Amino acid sequence: MHVRKWFSRLFALLCGTQSIVLSADKLEWTRIFPAGGQIGTTVEVEATGKFPIWPVQVWSDTDGIRWVCKKEAGKFEATVDSTVTVGQHWVRLFVEDGATSVRPFVLGTLPQINEKEPNDRTIEAKTIDTLPLAIHGVLEKTGDVDLFEIKLSAGQRVVATIDAEKLFQSGVDANLQILDPQGFVLVENLDHVGLDPYIDFVAPQDGKYFVRVLGFPATPDTGIGIAGKTDWLYRLRLETKAGSFGNPIACPMTTELDRKSIRLKPSKATNQEQAMKIKLPARVRSIITAPNQSHYFRFEAKSGTHYYFRVFAREYGSSLDATISVLDSSGKQLKQIDDVLNNRDPELYWDAPKDGEYLVTIGDFHRHGGKNYEYLMVVEERHADYQISIASDWIQTKVDKEVEIKVKINRVNKFKETIQVEVDGLPESVACEKVESKGEGDSSKSITLKLIGTETYQGPFRIVGRKVDSAEEVRVATSENNKPIWLSIGPK
Repeated sequence: MHVRKWFSRLFALLCGTQSIVLSADKLEWTRIFPAGGQIGTTVEVEATGKFPIWPVQVWSDTDGIRWVCKKEAGKFEATVDSTVTVGQHWVRLFVEDGATSVRPFVLGTLPQINEKEPNDRTIEAKTIDTLPLAIHGVLEKTGDVDLFEIKLSAGQRVVATIDAEKLFQSGVDANLQILDPQGFVLVENLDHVGLDPYIDFVAPQDGKYFVRVLGFPATPDTGIGIAGKTDWLYRLRLETKAGSFGNPIACPMTTELDRKSIRLKPSKATNQEQAMKIKLPARVRSIITAPNQSHYFRFEAKSGTHYYFRVFAREYGSSLDATISVLDSSGKQLKQIDDVLNNRDPELYWDAPKDGEYLVTIGDFHRHGGKNYEYLMVVEERHADYQISIASDWIQTKVDKEVEIKVKINRVNKFKETIQVEVDGLPESVACEKVESKGEGDSSKSITLKLIGTETYQGPFRIVGRKVDSAEEVRVATSENNKPIWLSIGPK
């Protein structure tokens, strides 16, 4: 018997399940569908790809999702505990000699169904009888359009949100539309939270309406028509009321909204003379309710001190395209920022030129305003610090073969101390010496870890940094795509 087949069957016996050997291909998956579920339920999930060994093992970033391989290769049951947090989680498949890439699995509280084809035309649209509801779908081919029929009474509200590029990283720039009974577009939206659209619609009269989803590439190409790919996954949420900050997507940062903050009445502090006095660190929530409106805040700053300003708005579904400005006491603008790369929620770093009183202002870039233009502003001193990161979330090598891991050191506000970088959470069969990053020179910006394993291994691990001779809490390295870091050590 071929050695690999023999090991595959032995591996399955050790797991207590018979193994199906399909081919000698490398384990991989191209998508999972649905790529999420409702908290407190069991979800039937199907993966497409290559599964040379079955069953496989499943790793998730939370123990609250229990994955069971079904008899047919590529099919799973995922049971989600009621205590699991709302938002994006990560899943990876692995066997003794390899693993798949990691994929997002998004959890929410709404009941959910899966989109079914054909539904490209209004006469094929699936009727949605009960709201609220989450629909998992995929725009899997060129020209693919998904339609859903809803019945509304005059004055009835439906809030429609697409989660795609932000949470599922699916590569689609989705377009969301509400159609009248004759199929004419009443309202549409392309970008609200990043590239993900959102519509808050009130029915003008009794009747049936259609919700239509279509897509274009998130990275523009030479095509000009409606596009599609097998991994263009999305979740359409249909609700009867907007959540906090409009209708925010569920992401780890939603905890920011739950922290204690000052509430500013929207009609207050709308000019320099009425500026609200704040003591740092400060967290303020309010709404830009009217066109051309801005809010002003007054604070004390010290010469040479670093300050950090952050506005949370679009990330939570607010309609506010925020701008933030720092002014001196006379009202002269010292620094201003709007978007940061593709993020419409601005971050501003500023050094006070001298002791004194300064102002920070919040407004809308387009000078718009309304009930959905809510924001949370954070202002605090930012001390010298550092972060560490690596380019890839997946480190792959073989037994007894050394692999190098380049770690990037980002030193903030002239941080000059020596940092010790090491791996954490790996078995004794894996060796990796600690490396120091000095405050100056080449190692201040990056270092290289050299890792080698004497046995096969598949599993997550951490790369951590700490100040030398300090008991300070460690900094954990992130991958540049913010995915959990995994080590694959295959057989020779």
